Formats: sequence, structure tokens, C-alpha cells
Amino acid sequence: APVYQSLDYINGATNEYSFRMKEEDRVHEQNVRKIRFEFRRDGDQEKYDRAMRAEQKRHNEALNAIEHDYSCGTPWR
Repeated sequence: APVYQSLDYINGATNEYSFRMKEEDRVHEQNVRKIRFEFRRDGDQEKYDRAMRAEQKRHNEALNAIEHDYSCGTPWR
């Protein structure tokens, strides 16, 4: 009888929720780096604060959506 192995995701996750969380963390880190780069370039503190607040809000909403899907048992939207 053939032995079936679980699907491993490219980022080392073992299930789709873990994959989505890791992917969101990667995107968040990339966005934060971009915001910090822009701040170092132009030094606009208000623009930096606004961008960081907006990114943190976006990140929190994305994580909440993933956690909601996990608690409801719905894998993908």
C-alpha cells in the first residue's frame, strides 16, 4: 500500500493556517522595513508614525482574519 506523506509548505509550515501566519509575518516585516527606509531617507516623523500605525492595523486585521478562520475551521477565504 502507498504511504502518503503530509504536504509541507515552502516556508516550513505544516498546515495552511501556519503557512498563512508565517507569510503574513514575512509581509509585515517587509512593510516595516520599507517604512523605516523611507523615514531614514526623508526624516518625516509624522509620516513615519502614520505609516507604522496603518501597517500595524493592517497586520492585526490580517492576523485576526486568520485566527477567525482557524477557530471556525474554514481554511481559505
